[in-house]
This record gives sequence, structure tokens and C-alpha cells, in this order.
Amino acid sequence: MRSVAVASAVPRLDEFALADVISEYLSALKVAGRSPKTISWYADMLWEFHRFIERDGARATVADLAPVQVRRWLLALQSRRSRSLAPSSMAARVRTVKAFGTWIASELELPANPVRSVPVPRVPELLVPSLREPDVLSLLRTLDAGSQQPERDRAIVLLLLDTGLRLSEAASLRVRDLDLIEGRCRVLGKGGRERVVPVGRKTRRALRHCLAGRGRLLPDAPLFIVGVVGRSMPGASNNSSAD
Repeated sequence: MRSVAVASAVPRLDEFALADVISEYLSALKVAGRSPKTISWYADMLWEFHRFIERDGARATVADLAPVQVRRWLLALQSRRSRSLAPSSMAARVRTVKAFGTWIASELELPANPVRSVPVPRVPELLVPSLREPDVLSLLRTLDAGSQQPERDRAIVLLLLDTGLRLSEAASLRVRDLDLIEGRCRVLGKGGRERVVPVGRKTRRALRHCLAGRGRLLPDAPLFIVGVVGRSMPGASNNSSAD
């Protein structure tokens, strides 16, 4: 592929294969430090759009990144499903192609993002129901009765409930991130943003019980492990998601 970083004053968009540009964009995201999970999320949606453009055997080019094609793609997705895509899924696809269009405009020195006029679907703001105390107690009793590592699982559940951490954030925690004396935890969240969250007394007590059976721990050791060989929790390699 010719480099999209070196472009003429008015580049012909149909000269650039869409597949090549998608691949280069994903590489650029990796260089920029985006998480593997986020890159995979973007890739799934962009390649889905690419397959739609080439559905009749035509060669997809950057010229196909146009509002009319994006709208047809979204309509086709809705028509093929027994249940409509959630507004959040539709919005995620539009945001992805618009971000892709912004990058292309910058790389090719275009006057504007070719899909800038595509509106992002409105996503209703729904309140997530919180667990009541009887629900929490029932959940903890279930862990105590059915878990192979009840102390670890109790600590994980209490930490998630207490702090509102994402599962991927909890999975990435190291021993050094937790301060049981001050009652706080350092979290590296989405986009590499760091924050400190308070940890309540009951959760700290559960964490102490969980860690006590592991002996002397190095600061870089994972806070939570699975099995008897000390592997990190699944998802520990990712600090974010594409939501």
C-alpha cells in the first residue's frame, strides 16, 4: 500500500484500498497505546463495514467511506436481525467510523472528515439498578457454599460492589495498588487514566483474609489469582474497553 501519510493536494480516495487503510489505522491505534481490547473492538466494526461494501464482489476503497454507505450498512444490520440492534451498538458503530474518518482526513490532508455529517444515534440514559442488602447477602452466601476459593471470590465481589471497578480493572490490580491501612486503591482505568478509589472496612477485611493465605507477597504480584499455580485473573492484560 502507498503510504497514506504522503498525499497530494487533492487525493483520489478511490485509489486507496479500504482494507489497506483499515489495517494501517489499526496499527496506528496500537502505536498510540490503545488497549488490545479496544483495538479488537474497532477492528470488528470496521471489518464488518468493509464486508458490507464488498458484499457484491466490488473492491472497497476509501471513497466508499461516505454517509450514504454508512446509513445503508446500519440499515442492513437492522434488517438481518430478528431483534434490532441496541442504540448503544448502533452508536458505537457510528463513533468508530467517524473516528476512522477523522484519522483518514488527517493522514490524507482532506478538508474534512468524509463521514462528519453522519449523526451518532441517541442512546437512552438508563439507570442501572443497584443491589439491595438482601441481594448482596444472598450472593455472598452462594459464594461461601459453592466457590472453590470463597475467600478470594468474596473479596473480589465486595471490592467490585464497594468501588464500582470494572472487572478488567480489578483483574489488573497488583498488590502495590492496594493500601489496606489508608483504605484506598490505585486503579489504572480506561485510556490509561489513573484514579484512587476508597475501599471500605468490610472489603479491606475480606482482602486481608484473601491475601493472608498466600504468604509473603511481592509488590508486583497480582492482587487476585486463579487456580493453584498463581495465574492472574482473566482479563488482567487489558485495562479498558470500547464502551
